[in-house]
Amino acid sequence: VDGPTVDRLDFRDIHAVDARTAYVLSIGEGPASRIFKTTDAGRTWTLQFRNEDPKAFFDAMAFSDARHGVAVSDSVDGRFVVLLTSNGGATWTTVPPERLPAAQPNEGYFAASGTNVTVRGNRIWMGTGAAARARVLRSPDRGRTWQVAETPVRAASSAGIYSIAFRDDLHGVVVGGDYARETDAGENAAFTSDGGATWT
Repeated sequence: VDGPTVDRLDFRDIHAVDARTAYVLSIGEGPASRIFKTTDAGRTWTLQFRNEDPKAFFDAMAFSDARHGVAVSDSVDGRFVVLLTSNGGATWTTVPPERLPAAQPNEGYFAASGTNVTVRGNRIWMGTGAAARARVLRSPDRGRTWQVAETPVRAASSAGIYSIAFRDDLHGVVVGGDYARETDAGENAAFTSDGGATWT
């Protein structure tokens, strides 16, 4: 059976754009982070992206339609790493670091669900963790410009935002927690009604 790879990989995120087309993300340091695509409902897979930066660790991806997608890595040397595609994953380009806000020490994403990144049309939102503050990065224009906002979700090396969702361009929610303190349910959700500029 044709499959994505014979290597030992850790698949954590899948995104289907129609009944036959889907993308799957393997997480991990360096070349363990990969994106594959199927156009025949999973019978065969094509490698579309293989990370060659040994410091990068890709965690999640999302697509707004069959052509436009985003994939994110934990920060590297104080900068976020964001990939964009506008041709269905045939090519992935890195957002220039100067367009992105600076990252906090250790800031990144939790590679548990693939839901800490979401897109609606031209808009992208990403929820962070593992740092001093849990934040939301957002772009209103498919990644050309970026802003960042703090949230009241608890943050620590094992805590932050795990998932983010928007019902329209203004109203969204983030949920998180601390995987080292699973029974502690405080400060683990926040809401926005202004597109992610502020969170309560």
